[in-house]
Formats: sequence, structure tokens, C-alpha cells
Amino acid sequence: MEISQAFVFASLLLLLLLTWLLFHLLSYQAPPPNGDGGRRIPSPPALPVQESSPESYADEVIRTVCLSLLQAGTDTSASTIEWAMALLLNNPDVLRKATDEIDSVVGMSRLLQEPDLANLPYLRCIITETLRLYPLAPHLVPHEASRDCMVAGHVIARGTMVLVDVYSMQRDPRVWEDPDKFIPERFKGFKVDGSGWMMPFGMGRRKCPGEGLALRTVGMALGVMIQCFQWERVGKKKVDMSEGSGLTMPMAVPLMAMCLPRVEMELGDGGAAPSPPAMPGLAVRLVGLTVAALVQCFDWEIGEGGAVDMAEGGGLTMPMATPLAAVCRPREFVKTVVSDCF
Repeated sequence: MEISQAFVFASLLLLLLLTWLLFHLLSYQAPPPNGDGGRRIPSPPALPVQESSPESYADEVIRTVCLSLLQAGTDTSASTIEWAMALLLNNPDVLRKATDEIDSVVGMSRLLQEPDLANLPYLRCIITETLRLYPLAPHLVPHEASRDCMVAGHVIARGTMVLVDVYSMQRDPRVWEDPDKFIPERFKGFKVDGSGWMMPFGMGRRKCPGEGLALRTVGMALGVMIQCFQWERVGKKKVDMSEGSGLTMPMAVPLMAMCLPRVEMELGDGGAAPSPPAMPGLAVRLVGLTVAALVQCFDWEIGEGGAVDMAEGGGLTMPMATPLAAVCRPREFVKTVVSDCF
């Protein structure tokens, strides 16, 4: 199979997750108007922080952070998963250790879940080492010097655009032993002591606000892929690790790999089939939330063609042969909610 298709699906899934988050932020019932007639953004987790520091956490700031997660978190997370899988395919012994860790901690009767990540230190080491070798943004995002300063003997004038060469810093042989080798074990018990720190998400006040979400998303996706499938390279030749151009440094050659479902996962622990989850899975929740929101927010009518053509198209996922065309009109309460939020 072409693994790049899996990363496209992972990107879509991440986008749906973030859209679900944004939907809840905007659909939560807003508190009463404040003294100046404005309304706080309907975000339950942000309200206590906003009340304690309204100037630093204004509605516009919170909305901007949410939109930034949507815009910047999809491609970067998918690319990191692709780089990690490429490194694992070129280092099968590391892949075997990661599989053994997941099997011993999670087992084979259920899928890996987000709370399990805290008990999978070797998987975290793999992700950290991947970010060291192939940071999401090799020069971070452009910054601007707020005042005249001196860096390494060079005078940086106020207003100068600054790019941080994280890629070279994280491969500096003066700091890292065998800097170009993939060695996840180097991060076992890792602590920031100044002798080997890294900053793939930046640092300080301008640090990426989506770091926690990115690490969990990559950990979940990579962990489930390792848990559920046996992975091999296409042929005996190693995966091409050439770096493409761009702000986020994608792979120059899209990753191709072969995978087979693991028999152990089909049988579960003790040879019995895994029991179905007690609660609906993520896909069911996302579909239910999306359909409910569409029904709630719009009035729908069939297009000019009369009845909808339900013919089935070809492909692995069986799409509709004829794309759905319908007429929808936003309901009145939607206009009121949107105007109140924005």
C-alpha cells in the first residue's frame, strides 16, 4: 500500500478532531454580557484564565489560537508521523522494541488510548528523536528582534527578521553523540540540563501552543499503527530519507511501505477475539456530531434532480458514484449565535 494515503487520512482525522474542538468552543452557552456590553468567548477551559487576565486572554487571542491549531497542526503532525515511520522501517530493531513495549503495557485485547501514552516511555523517545532529526519547522517561524541586541558576536538591529536554525542545532556534534544516527535510547530519563536540549516547537513566550496536542496526536497515531500492523520496507533497499523543500520540510520521496494486520490483534489476549468497546468509537462520535450539527443548523432540500442517486462508486471506501448535491439554508438561530461569537 502507499503509506502516504494513510497520512492523508490521518491529516483528515486530525482536522476533524480540531473542528470538533472548535465546534464545542463556539456552541457552548456564553455567560451573561459583561459590564461594557461585550460577551466573553464561549470556551469553558479558557474562562477562568480570561477572568484572571482579560487583557492577555481576550476573545480575539483565544479564537486566534484555535484557528492556528487548525491551520498549522494538520500537515506538521502528518509529516512527523511519516518521518517516524520511515526511521522505524530503516531501524527494524527499534520498531520491534516499540511493538514489545506496546504489547506489554496495552496488550492485544484493545486499542491503545491516549492515557496509555504516559506508560510508553520508549514510544515517546522515538517521537522525540524523530523531532530532533527532522523538526517540524527546521527554522521555526520567522521572528523579529524587538530591540537592538548581540547574538554570538553579531549585532542584530531592532526590526530584523530572525530565523532560528533548529535543524543544525539539534545535530550539533559538540552537543549530541552520533548526531546523525537514529538512537531513541539517548532520551531515556532525559532532562533539560543544558547539555542536550532541543526546541522543535520553539521556546519562551512564542512557543508553539499546540505542542501538547501534537505530541498526543502523533503518539496515538504512531502507536496504533505499530500495535495493529506488521511493517516492512518495499524491497531490501532502505527508505529514502531525502528532505524536501518547504517551511515544514516534508519527505522528498513519499513513503512507501508494506503492512499486514497482526494476527495477535485479531485474536486478542489469550486467543479470544477482542471485545467491542463499551462506548461508540471516535468515528461514530465524529459522524454523529457532524450530522447532528448539519441537521440542527440548516434547513435541507433535495436539489433539482429529484431523488438522490444512491449508486455506489468503486474504491476501498465505497464513495457515492454521484456526488451529493443539495440545497441548504441557515436557520435563524445560527445567525444569532455566529453574530454573538464573532
